[in-house]
This record gives sequence, C-alpha cells and structure tokens, in this order.
Amino acid sequence: MNALVVPQAIVDEMFALFDAAPLESAGVLFCYQARGKQSVKLLAQEFVAYADCDYIERQSDRIAIDPIAVNDRIQSARRAGLSIVQVHTHPFSDDGAFSDADTRGEQEMLPVIFRRVPGTLHGTLVLGRKTSAARIYTSARAWAPARIVTVGKNLRRLDFISGRDEDRYARSYRALGKDAQVAMQETHVGIVGLGGLGSQVAEQLAYLGVQNVVMLDHDTLEESNLNRVVGALPEDIGESKVDVAAARYRSILPGAHIDPIVGSALDEEYARSLVDCDLIFCCTDNHGSRAVLNWIAYQYLIPVIDTGVEIAVDKLGAVSAIAGRVQLLGTGMPCLHCCESLNMKQVREDLLSKEERERDQYIVGGDIPQPAVVTLNGVVASVGTTMFLGMTTSLPIQARMQMFNGITGQIRPAESSVKEGCPVCSNVSTVVGRGDSVAAIWRKKT
Repeated sequence: MNALVVPQAIVDEMFALFDAAPLESAGVLFCYQARGKQSVKLLAQEFVAYADCDYIERQSDRIAIDPIAVNDRIQSARRAGLSIVQVHTHPFSDDGAFSDADTRGEQEMLPVIFRRVPGTLHGTLVLGRKTSAARIYTSARAWAPARIVTVGKNLRRLDFISGRDEDRYARSYRALGKDAQVAMQETHVGIVGLGGLGSQVAEQLAYLGVQNVVMLDHDTLEESNLNRVVGALPEDIGESKVDVAAARYRSILPGAHIDPIVGSALDEEYARSLVDCDLIFCCTDNHGSRAVLNWIAYQYLIPVIDTGVEIAVDKLGAVSAIAGRVQLLGTGMPCLHCCESLNMKQVREDLLSKEERERDQYIVGGDIPQPAVVTLNGVVASVGTTMFLGMTTSLPIQARMQMFNGITGQIRPAESSVKEGCPVCSNVSTVVGRGDSVAAIWRKKT
C-alpha cells in the first residue's frame, strides 16, 4: 500500500490548523517521491498553511481558497519538481474521512495540478483530531488510499487501523492497548542480516504479531552458524538464511506476509525493496551495508534501528570487552557518521564491485570471523525490539540509543548529537527526505 510519510515536526505544523476551529482550515504539503518494489511514497518536505486572507469562504464544513493563492503553491511545486498534497481539516470530527464534497473538489482540482506539475504523483489529506485519511493520485483520475506514517523519535500511523480481538495477544493488550498493538502489527518492517542478531529480531517480531516483513541477506547457512542462528537446524545447512528465517517466522505467525530476498543491501536491485518498509532493523556487521542503511534512514525517511555486538579478545585469547549497541537512525537524530560508528575504509571496500576489488592493490585478504555468542546477541536483539515497541506503541520507553556492557551487566542510555555540517543528517544536508530525487550510495546494476 502506498504511503505518505511526514516528519513529526511537520505533523505538528499541520495540526496547528485546528487552532482555527470550528472553522475549517487548509494548507499544502510539498513532497519528494520514492519508489519501492511494491509501493510508492510521498515524503513530506515542507508544509505551508493558507493565510486568513487566502480564504474566499470559510465555514465549519467547507472552504474556498483564492485561485491566486492556490496557483502560487502550484508554481512553487513546479519550479522545485515537487509533489503537492492538498491538506484540509474536518474540525467537526475526530476521525478524518473524505466526504462526497471532498471527492468532487478533487475531481476539479487534480487535473489542473497534473497539467501544471507533470511527471510526478500528487495527493490529498483530510485531518481529523484523532485519525486522518490520505489518497495518492497516480494520474488526474486514478487514486488509491495511502497509509499516513509519522517519523521522528516515534513511528506512528495517523490513518485509521481496524483490528479484531485475538486471544493470543490478550496479555499484550494489557500493556500496549489494543489500538497500539494493532498499529504496531501493521508496521512494515525490514530486517537486513538474518544471522545471529537478525534471526532473534525476526523471532521476536513474529511473536509480537508483525504481519509484513522484508528479509534481506545474501548468505547461506553454514555449520558454524548453528551456534547462534535461532530456528536453524542441521538439516538447514546450505539453505539461504532468509528462507530459514522466513520458515521460522511463518511457523510462529501463519499468514504473515514475508518477502525473503537473497541479496545484498549494497545493491540497489535488492535494497530497493527496503524502500517499501516503515522501519528497518540493521543486523549486519558489514560496514558497507550499514553505510547504505544509514543513508536510507535519512534520504527515504525510514527509521533504522542499528544493532551490533562486539567481543574483544586480547593477544592471549582472553575476552577483554563485551559491548553491544542499539541506535535509532532517522530524521532529527545523529547518523552513524556523526557517532563515528563507520569504518570508512571498510565502507569503501565493501561498496566496490567484485571486479573493482580484484583490481585494487590495497585490499588484502578477506573478512576475519568474529567471536559470537547467542545469549549476547539475544540481549541486544531484545533491546532493539523493545525500542521498536517504544516507537510504535504507547509504552513509555524513551531511550533511542543504548549501550550494553556484557562484563558489568549494564544497559545504559546514551546521548549523541548531530555534527554541524554533516552531509547526511544535519540541517544543511541535501539528502534528507529527498527520496529518488538524489542518488543513493548503493551500487547500481550494470
């Protein structure tokens, strides 16, 4: 299903329209476009409310906007190559829904918008105080309902989500509330890396009831993986890790929609499927993949929960440190570059093609297997999925960056900040929310 993605700061600006209640109010969202494998998204960049002087008529159940003011917005979108989403409130209702009058108005206005701003998608949005509704138009006459996803420290849905009581989640309802539980279950989640960390994240999401999951990993299961890949059995050796994880997921949650992809997040042909997701778990220690996901988090407004476990061994072979980290990447928060969590030499090497690696005289040897223990992965996987719960439900879980010291047994929140001038996540970035309008750093198919 297509989606309208709106940063929380812009959501707050839109809901300020209700300050004029009981009068109806309106404005325009300017958006960039993003295409996944199965859906399209409009990524909100800016909201401009109409001024009081722009209204020709304004009542509690209808408005008319001065054509000059409307044309100014259309021309702004045309010059910048942006999509337009027309926004208005229903101050008389908690639940936003399109009225017959709204549909008739769209049938008059959308052909004008498509003629003047061609080559992109456009949309409409009705705001209710509690729930809202959106449509994305692929042409002047063709539209489909769209999910409305808000991003920031939390990940919430503004559109109405219906669900039925299920006995298996009765105890979860007590903690999360039924509506929050259903909204969390409808989140479209990606998992990159289905090894020791990713397999445990997947298992926990299955028990939580998450219905739509993209799994991405290029690797096959080896005997040395059996000590930490949950759900894997000796007879699975030689199978792709995503197929093993998908089978385990479906055994827990029959009917779940799983998209298992054997491929690398380094390559656009596979990573493009992640653009369909609302949130991504990064469970790979490959620095190139982490760099790509770091970029996706900001360019496509898709929050990424980055996870990792490191066991340090001294020269005598004794364990000297056990460290785990979970960090949310996304709009308004520092990226991996700001936190100095990427090895740029490894990023460069990982992003080279096979032919380029063979020609590069500075690349010597291959990856060295790192120590890994299933229980330590389990701690970090649980911290990550619990952070996911804090983002998608009403649970008062505030931490968005956490560190685990396996030797002392401490899990503590951590703080970091956006570095001034960061090209990925700062206020001078030219990629935040730009979707397909700028090049991503993934490898393109040749």
